[in-house]
Amino acid sequence: LLSPLWERVLFFGRDRTEIQLLQNIEERLLTRSDLQQFLENVLAAVRDHLQSPSAFVAALDGDELSLSVVAGNRQMLEEEHLNDALHLVSQNGTSERHEFIWGDYWVLPLHQRKTNGDRDEVPPLLGLLGIARKADQPLDGDQRDALWLLANRVALALEDRQLQQRV
Repeated sequence: LLSPLWERVLFFGRDRTEIQLLQNIEERLLTRSDLQQFLENVLAAVRDHLQSPSAFVAALDGDELSLSVVAGNRQMLEEEHLNDALHLVSQNGTSERHEFIWGDYWVLPLHQRKTNGDRDEVPPLLGLLGIARKADQPLDGDQRDALWLLANRVALALEDRQLQQRV
């Protein structure tokens, strides 16, 4: 019970951050199938909430964007090019709560949580959440808030995935 407290007191500098990293991993460990299932469930909730035929999560690994999960009509997505969506998000700023229109999709950038509380800090991009949209259907305030809540959960899962890959 007191072990984590004593570890923090005894280890300083770089060792302290490594201890905290290991403790975080222990608390947030997900298998690939757990992550896949979690993302599928979130995408199902997104699609249900927006009555969307398709949604996807794409993870950023280095400079490459790769599909992690696709829910619904996959054919809608195969016609599009994911790197174009990444380019759109990269070119138009890094505002945390801004959705972009990319073809027939809304695209939400998924960012890592801010580490030091600095309001000007731009956290790294983890991936994209895409939701098929109807051209005549804008997002209302409640839909937007719910969508960003779900997007933040996806970002947290991708952050955990990235953390586990580093170890």
